[in-house]
Amino acid sequence: MAGPSPSPEDYCVERILLVDDNGVVRGIAREIIADAGYEVTDVASAAEALAWARQHESFDILITDLVMPDVDGLDLAAAMKGINRSVRVLYTSGYVDMSWTGSFLAKPYTRAELVKAIDELVAP
Repeated sequence: MAGPSPSPEDYCVERILLVDDNGVVRGIAREIIADAGYEVTDVASAAEALAWARQHESFDILITDLVMPDVDGLDLAAAMKGINRSVRVLYTSGYVDMSWTGSFLAKPYTRAELVKAIDELVAP
């Protein structure tokens, strides 16, 4: 006989907001993140991300492309911190600047690299 089902307090699934204007990259990243056991919502622009964040539950991690047509990832992250001060941010870009400090993942990245970068943000 199986024991009782775990309650929501028994586990915590990190909620991730993924922002990338490239639909193919966003779709692949969404699959990788979901397959790794995280709850993920994806949007195509900073404006969509901000609208979503204002209307929905909080989220734990923002993964954002640095270079987008409407608002860059740095400005988006700053605006998100105004909505959710505790949000952790992972920046991604195909334009690599070796002087970067902070959580950054260069494109193209592998499944393992993306999951490792997220896991590092989750770790205490």
